[in-house]
Amino acid sequence: MRANLIIAGVPKAGTTSLFLALASHPDVCGSSIKETQYYRPLVDGNECGPIEEYENYFSKCTTQRYRLEATPEYFYGGRRLIDRMKSDLGDVRVILVLREPRSRMISFFRFKKAHMHLPSDLSFEDYLSACEAVPEKGRLARDSSAYMGMEGSHYDTYLPHWLAGLGDSLRVFFFDDLISDADSVLVRIAEWLDIDPAGFPPESMSHGNSTTNFRWAPLQRIALRIAERAEGLSQSHPGLYNRMRAIYYRINAAAPDERPSAKTLDYLDRHFAPHNQRLAQQLINHGIQSLPDWLHAATRDAEVSESS
Repeated sequence: MRANLIIAGVPKAGTTSLFLALASHPDVCGSSIKETQYYRPLVDGNECGPIEEYENYFSKCTTQRYRLEATPEYFYGGRRLIDRMKSDLGDVRVILVLREPRSRMISFFRFKKAHMHLPSDLSFEDYLSACEAVPEKGRLARDSSAYMGMEGSHYDTYLPHWLAGLGDSLRVFFFDDLISDADSVLVRIAEWLDIDPAGFPPESMSHGNSTTNFRWAPLQRIALRIAERAEGLSQSHPGLYNRMRAIYYRINAAAPDERPSAKTLDYLDRHFAPHNQRLAQQLINHGIQSLPDWLHAATRDAEVSESS
């Protein structure tokens, strides 16, 4: 069996929580690990492995109507990845979740530090400079993926491929709605998939991949290895998984990094403004009228700029 429902983006926009919530529905079978990464090589211009490798992630699935996986980095794969996915999977449905770019970039930075992909003493300002220093053609490469925080928030560059390639088989949601009204998002997805909205367990949406700093690096390395090997536990025994995670956080959690300076935040706002303006127009042209505040602000700024 292969997936016919995929959460394809973007990183640090609530995709883990959404994956776990959807996988809790009796008509949806989640892959054995959330991020199969099967189509990820296409982002780098490489080839996927044998399709049998992909099918193994769904070996436990039986009669469920949908087989789900979630690899957020698929978002950056362009038309080549989309065409290959459609060729392999046929009538596949895809969900994208977008988050305000500045906050997504900060969350991505903290996540990469927590997973020890970045130096523990790296400041956000130095990280920003490092992201900008990566050559444009290498910003999505796997070996520099920890520094794709800025490029990864240029949604307007990558979204048109999905809009053109999938049509009604695509749905775009916003992190804002997952935070403010997750139940409504699940109902909308269920109606789109033609499954019973009442099939989701109570409070099925949780913050499944929140980022927390650590105090002791050796303990963090051990915890990361354990988490990688026990990923399926979050689906099979979510209560136990959450209790274990809470205990670990009490032992090794540390205060978050200081908030970036006002000057840095202002710089990011100005940097992302034209990208957000183009993104808002792309969504509106596609018939998506219900936009979050950060995209409404982008459209207003664009109107002011045109009239001045």
